[in-house]
Amino acid sequence: MTLLFPTPVVYDGDDSRFLRRDGARFLPALAARGDRGLKVVLAESDAAPRPASPDLLAATFREWRDPDFWKSFRADGALCYFGFSARRFLPVVRAMRTAGLRLTLKADSSFGLHRFPRHAAVWFRKCYWVARQRHAPAAALGKAALDMAKWIRGFDAGTMIPYLESFDALTVESPLAAENTRDWLLRHSRSDLADRVVFLPHPVPDDFVFDPTRDTKENLVLAVAQDWRNPRKGGAILGGALDRFLAKHPDWRAIVVGSNADRVAALAPRTRDRIDLRPPLESVDLLPLYRSAKIFLTASGSEAAPNVVFESLACGCTVAFPPELLQLSWIRDAGLGAMSGHRTPAALAAALEEEASRWADQRFLAPSAPLPPLSASQSLSSLAVLLPSEP
Repeated sequence: MTLLFPTPVVYDGDDSRFLRRDGARFLPALAARGDRGLKVVLAESDAAPRPASPDLLAATFREWRDPDFWKSFRADGALCYFGFSARRFLPVVRAMRTAGLRLTLKADSSFGLHRFPRHAAVWFRKCYWVARQRHAPAAALGKAALDMAKWIRGFDAGTMIPYLESFDALTVESPLAAENTRDWLLRHSRSDLADRVVFLPHPVPDDFVFDPTRDTKENLVLAVAQDWRNPRKGGAILGGALDRFLAKHPDWRAIVVGSNADRVAALAPRTRDRIDLRPPLESVDLLPLYRSAKIFLTASGSEAAPNVVFESLACGCTVAFPPELLQLSWIRDAGLGAMSGHRTPAALAAALEEEASRWADQRFLAPSAPLPPLSASQSLSSLAVLLPSEP
C-alpha cells in the first residue's frame, strides 16, 4: 500500500529539511507496516533541482493539476497538507480524485479556530504576530486588519463546500478547531461533512516517549525556538517569565534552545546563571532534553502546528503557554498544562508556578483525559479512510 503526502512548499535542495517535517514523519511508521509513503513537494519550474531521496519528489504546480501525474504513483490515498485554500487547490484535488485517490485534508487550526467571531481577539493577535515577522508594529497592525477584512469579505462558501466535500476526512489540530469546523458545516446544512472532521495533532516520531523506568525528570524548564529574534516567539516575554519563576525557585533551572538565545537570557538578569543556552537542535537532539524537563514553556504569539509542544508532551512534559495559542487548550483540559491569563512575563510565570506545584505533588503526572494519537504509528489509526486495514 502506498500513501502520498502532498505538501505545497517549494523544494529548496535540502532533502533532510523536507524529510523532517509534515507528512515525512509518517514514512518510517508506514515502512514498519510494510507499506510505503512518499512526500510530494513543489518545484518552481521543470528545470528546478529535484530531490535525491526516493522518499521525496518535487513537481511543478502544472503537474499537480494533471490526473496522470497522480495516477503514475499507483497510490491508494493522500494526506494533503493544503489547509482551507479552496480556490488554489480545488483543481489539484479534482485531479487527485480523477486519479482514484482517497483523500484526507491535513489542516492546522487557522480556519477552525481563529476565523469565528467568538475568537476575534485571538485571531487578530495571530494575524498581527505573523505580520510582525516582516513589518514594523504600525504596519503590522494595518496588515492584520487588512487580512481579517479580506477573509470576512472574501469568504465564499460556494467554493469552500465543493472543495471540502472532495475529501473523505478533514483533520485539524485541536478539538476546539474541530468543534468550530463542524458548527460551520452544520450552518451550511452539511452534516455529512461535519461527520468527517477529525482531531489529529501533528505526529511525533515513535521513539519520542518517556519511560519512568529509564528516564528521570528534573526540575527543568525547556523552551525551544528556531530564532529568538522572531518577535512572534516572544523571547522577551519568555525571559521575563523565567526570571520571575527561577528567582522564587532556586532548585529549578532552564534550558533555552535556538539562535540568539542570549536575547532571552538578557531579560533574566537575576537568574542568568541558571539558564543554559543551546544552539538550534534537531528533534532527535532535543529528545534527551524533552525526557529530562518537567515543563515546556512557550511564549509564542502564533503557531500553525506547534511541533515542539507535541514532542515535549509525548515525552512526559507538561506545558505552560499563553492564550494566543488557544488551540492548545485541550492540553490544559487534559490536566497536562496551564494556559496563562495574558501573554505577559508575570502571567506566564504564574502558569509556571501552577505547573511546578503540580509536579511537586506527584513525581509523574498522568493525564486526566486520554491523550490523542501523538506518535506517527498511533496517528495512522486516525487515517483509516486512507489505510483501511492493518497488513
